[in-house]
Amino acid sequence: MPRVTGVSTEDNAKNIESPLDLSGVPLMDIQNPTNSMATEDYHTMAAETASTGTAPESIFEGMQTIANIARTSADFDPLDPEGKGNKENFLTFTQHLNDSTVLSLLRSHTIYVKSKSRQSDKLINSFADAFNGIGEENKEAIVSAVTNLASAALSYSNQVERYSNFAQNILEVDAEGNVIFHLYYCQFQIESTERKGTIKFSSQYDVLQAVYQLTPGQWDMVREEFAEETKVSTEAWLSKFTTKPKMNADAKTPCLNKES
Repeated sequence: MPRVTGVSTEDNAKNIESPLDLSGVPLMDIQNPTNSMATEDYHTMAAETASTGTAPESIFEGMQTIANIARTSADFDPLDPEGKGNKENFLTFTQHLNDSTVLSLLRSHTIYVKSKSRQSDKLINSFADAFNGIGEENKEAIVSAVTNLASAALSYSNQVERYSNFAQNILEVDAEGNVIFHLYYCQFQIESTERKGTIKFSSQYDVLQAVYQLTPGQWDMVREEFAEETKVSTEAWLSKFTTKPKMNADAKTPCLNKES
């Protein structure tokens, strides 16, 4: 199996710029709600090429399985935002992706965002607008995904101010059949109250973007090395990499405050 290892979280964290003053805030104390989505074309083609065995065969199953190996190796669990779903484990997951010998890193950079609005819905749009390389036809789905991400984060804030690193991953396939894995993340300050949720976006902030690619040729060369791995379906990946809002008798998913 190809090597999927990581480098130190501290080294990677040094490259993470934030609009917030995080001095003295341990990474393990920063929650990391995560959302995953696949474009319509990706969903369709992944379903058409799905295999019947247990090992990953299609390039889509390959990408999902490789990403899941990186996730589990990092001990990162987006379904557990109050435990293993923190920023420290998330950064380790990104380091494992960077160190993978199977994926190609197409680009990695920081996008500077300046927003004049203090309304949460417009700020969510400004975050989604920073997603470079995604087709306009997917914009509505991306905005919906980021809104769900914010709601999940607020549901875990327990009516106190918390730092929250939002992570959005998008699975896409291009015209040449290459599978693209987009990963965007940015840190915000959030607070839920009895009746509403507030996202304290800065008027200026950074969105970090990393884009990975798996080509048909790359996958054909390494597919046999994954013969002993259990494949991860598209739906399984989306569910494993999506933080669900906290739902119980005492806590409801807060609505976003549009006048924040």
